[in-house]
Parts: sequence; C-alpha cells; structure tokens
Amino acid sequence: MSGRGGRIETLGVVLPGDKVLQLDSEDCMKEIFLGPGLRRHENNVYATRSGPLKKTTQNIYYIDNYQRRYIPLKGQFVVGIVYKKKGDNYIIDIGGSEYALLSLLCFENAPKKARKEMRPGELVFGQLLVAERDMEP
Repeated sequence: MSGRGGRIETLGVVLPGDKVLQLDSEDCMKEIFLGPGLRRHENNVYATRSGPLKKTTQNIYYIDNYQRRYIPLKGQFVVGIVYKKKGDNYIIDIGGSEYALLSLLCFENAPKKARKEMRPGELVFGQLLVAERDMEP
C-alpha cells in the first residue's frame, strides 16, 4: 500500500502503555516523526492508543485506530465553538468529552475595560494550556 508517506509497513498491534521504541544515539541522528497515538518520554516512545503500529518509508510512526471522540492534549492547537458565557469565562466546545474554559483575560492586549465580546456559535482558535484527565481543558 502506498500513500503520502510512501510505503506503509505494519509493525504489530499495541495497547496503551506499551513501549514501542527505544531511541539510541543512532536514532536521534536520523529524523523520526511521531504521529497520533504515540508519546515520547525520555528515550522511550510509548503508545497512548490501541491499534496497529504503522511506519512509513519517511520514518513516520503512528497508530492507526478509529476514534470518535477527540482527546485533548496539552499544547495542541484547536478550533472551538463558543457555547455560552459564564461569568468572566467562555465555555468552548472543542469536540472532547468536556467543554473547554476560556478566560476573558486570555486575549492579547485585552484590558479589563476593553473585553472581547463573543456570542454563542462564534469560532475560536487557540492552544490548550491545561489538558488533564480530571480537569476541563
């Protein structure tokens, strides 16, 4: 099978928490790209989703799985829809299991008097600063 990344090779089936790769000094010299479902911790790469582990000829590793719900991760850029305003915060739907919270003071160059007013249904582009299991993003 060939696609955008060249020939795709299946390396086996992994479960969340499985160690997928151990990076040596040789691996650090060549570029390795981690796609969806993989997370690097120190010199090891772990699976965060279950499914077949795939590798392309361009050293792109990813886990191919079908997922209906978005799982927010810290540092990701997201597009959300304003759901409603609650006090000094906006409730934003980013497609995850919980709504995200956006403070009025998060906007650049926005003093308290010149607040950005948004209505439900407007789109917002931002980066997730907090994305933990027990907290809303």
